[in-house]
Amino acid sequence: MPSLFNARAEGIAEKPSFRSAFKHRRCLIPASCFYEWSGPKGAKTKHRIARADGHPLALAGICEEWPQPDGALLRSCTIITITPNAVMEPIHNRMPVILGADYWDEWLSPHPQPADLQHLLRARPDPWLTVQPA
Repeated sequence: MPSLFNARAEGIAEKPSFRSAFKHRRCLIPASCFYEWSGPKGAKTKHRIARADGHPLALAGICEEWPQPDGALLRSCTIITITPNAVMEPIHNRMPVILGADYWDEWLSPHPQPADLQHLLRARPDPWLTVQPA
Protein backbone atom coordinates (compact mmCIF):
# COMPACT_ATOMS: atom_id res chain seq x y z
CA MET A 1 0.00 0.00 0.00
CA PRO A 2 1.42 3.41 -0.91
CA SER A 3 2.10 5.83 1.91
CA LEU A 4 0.39 9.00 0.71
CA PHE A 5 -0.05 11.96 3.01
CA ASN A 6 -2.23 14.76 1.64
CA ALA A 7 -3.04 15.16 -2.03
CA ARG A 8 -2.03 18.25 -3.97
CA ALA A 9 -4.98 19.75 -5.83
CA GLU A 10 -2.74 20.48 -8.79
CA GLY A 11 -3.04 17.44 -11.05
CA ILE A 12 -5.22 15.41 -8.66
CA ALA A 13 -7.59 14.46 -11.50
CA GLU A 14 -4.70 12.99 -13.54
CA LYS A 15 -2.37 11.41 -10.97
CA PRO A 16 -2.80 7.62 -10.96
CA SER A 17 -2.65 7.47 -7.15
CA PHE A 18 -5.57 9.89 -6.74
CA ARG A 19 -7.66 10.18 -9.92
CA SER A 20 -10.11 7.35 -9.22
CA ALA A 21 -10.78 8.52 -5.67
CA PHE A 22 -11.16 12.12 -6.87
CA LYS A 23 -13.70 11.02 -9.46
CA HIS A 24 -15.68 8.56 -7.31
CA ARG A 25 -14.88 8.85 -3.57
CA ARG A 26 -14.81 12.43 -2.35
CA CYS A 27 -15.48 13.16 1.31
CA LEU A 28 -15.62 15.98 3.83
CA ILE A 29 -13.34 15.80 6.83
CA PRO A 30 -14.75 17.78 9.76
CA ALA A 31 -12.29 19.61 11.99
CA SER A 32 -12.48 22.27 14.65
CA CYS A 33 -9.06 23.52 13.52
CA PHE A 34 -5.73 22.39 12.10
CA TYR A 35 -2.15 23.04 13.15
CA GLU A 36 0.96 24.12 11.28
CA TRP A 37 4.48 24.86 12.46
CA SER A 38 6.78 27.60 11.22
CA GLY A 39 10.27 28.81 11.93
CA PRO A 40 13.74 27.35 11.97
CA LYS A 41 14.47 23.77 12.94
CA GLY A 42 14.72 23.46 16.70
CA ALA A 43 12.74 26.65 17.30
CA LYS A 44 9.48 26.05 15.48
CA THR A 45 6.29 27.82 16.49
CA LYS A 46 3.00 25.91 16.54
CA HIS A 47 -0.02 27.71 15.08
CA ARG A 48 -3.70 26.85 15.52
CA ILE A 49 -5.75 27.72 12.43
CA ALA A 50 -9.55 27.84 12.70
CA ARG A 51 -12.50 29.59 11.15
CA ALA A 52 -12.76 33.18 12.33
CA ASP A 53 -16.51 32.76 12.94
CA GLY A 54 -15.92 29.75 15.22
CA HIS A 55 -17.78 27.27 13.00
CA PRO A 56 -16.18 23.89 12.23
CA LEU A 57 -14.07 23.43 9.13
CA ALA A 58 -15.04 21.04 6.34
CA LEU A 59 -11.84 19.91 4.62
CA ALA A 60 -12.06 18.46 1.12
CA GLY A 61 -10.81 14.89 1.03
CA ILE A 62 -10.76 11.71 -0.98
CA CYS A 63 -11.18 8.13 0.23
CA GLU A 64 -9.67 4.86 -0.92
CA GLU A 65 -9.74 1.18 -0.04
CA TRP A 66 -6.58 -0.92 -0.07
CA PRO A 67 -6.75 -4.74 -0.18
CA GLN A 68 -4.70 -6.37 2.55
CA PRO A 69 -2.92 -9.73 2.35
CA ASP A 70 -5.57 -11.32 4.61
CA GLY A 71 -8.36 -10.17 2.25
CA ALA A 72 -9.55 -7.34 4.48
CA LEU A 73 -9.87 -3.81 3.15
CA LEU A 74 -7.99 -0.94 4.74
CA ARG A 75 -10.04 2.24 4.35
CA SER A 76 -8.16 5.52 4.29
CA CYS A 77 -8.66 9.15 3.39
CA THR A 78 -6.44 12.08 2.63
CA ILE A 79 -6.87 15.85 2.71
CA ILE A 80 -6.53 17.84 -0.51
CA THR A 81 -4.09 20.76 -0.26
CA ILE A 82 -3.56 23.93 -2.28
CA THR A 83 -1.27 26.93 -2.33
CA PRO A 84 -1.97 29.10 0.72
CA ASN A 85 -4.01 32.26 1.03
CA ALA A 86 -2.46 35.42 2.53
CA VAL A 87 -3.26 34.29 6.10
CA MET A 88 -1.44 30.96 5.71
CA GLU A 89 1.41 32.01 3.42
CA PRO A 90 3.73 33.25 6.21
CA ILE A 91 3.24 29.96 8.06
CA HIS A 92 3.28 27.22 5.40
CA ASN A 93 3.47 26.74 1.64
CA ARG A 94 0.30 24.59 1.55
CA MET A 95 -3.11 24.62 3.18
CA PRO A 96 -6.13 22.30 3.11
CA VAL A 97 -9.03 22.96 0.76
CA ILE A 98 -11.79 24.27 3.03
CA LEU A 99 -15.32 24.04 1.67
CA GLY A 100 -18.16 26.29 2.78
CA ALA A 101 -21.53 24.65 3.44
CA ASP A 102 -22.86 26.00 0.14
CA TYR A 103 -20.44 23.66 -1.71
CA TRP A 104 -20.87 20.45 0.30
CA ASP A 105 -23.61 18.93 -1.89
CA GLU A 106 -21.68 19.67 -5.06
CA TRP A 107 -18.48 18.15 -3.64
CA LEU A 108 -20.23 15.00 -2.42
CA SER A 109 -22.43 14.50 -5.49
CA PRO A 110 -21.58 11.31 -7.40
CA HIS A 111 -22.42 12.93 -10.74
CA PRO A 112 -19.97 15.76 -11.53
CA GLN A 113 -16.97 15.13 -13.70
CA PRO A 114 -13.61 16.00 -12.12
CA ALA A 115 -13.23 19.07 -14.36
CA ASP A 116 -16.51 20.41 -12.96
CA LEU A 117 -15.04 20.36 -9.44
CA GLN A 118 -11.83 22.26 -10.11
CA HIS A 119 -13.39 25.59 -9.13
CA LEU A 120 -13.77 24.24 -5.57
CA LEU A 121 -10.04 23.55 -5.23
CA ARG A 122 -9.06 27.04 -4.18
CA ALA A 123 -8.21 28.93 -1.03
CA ARG A 124 -11.04 30.44 0.97
CA PRO A 125 -11.02 34.23 1.36
CA ASP A 126 -8.47 35.49 3.89
CA PRO A 127 -11.06 36.66 6.49
CA TRP A 128 -12.33 33.08 6.87
CA LEU A 129 -9.35 32.03 8.99
CA THR A 130 -7.76 33.08 12.21
CA VAL A 131 -4.30 32.06 13.40
CA GLN A 132 -3.31 31.82 17.05
CA PRO A 133 -0.15 30.55 18.72
CA ALA A 134 -0.80 27.07 20.12
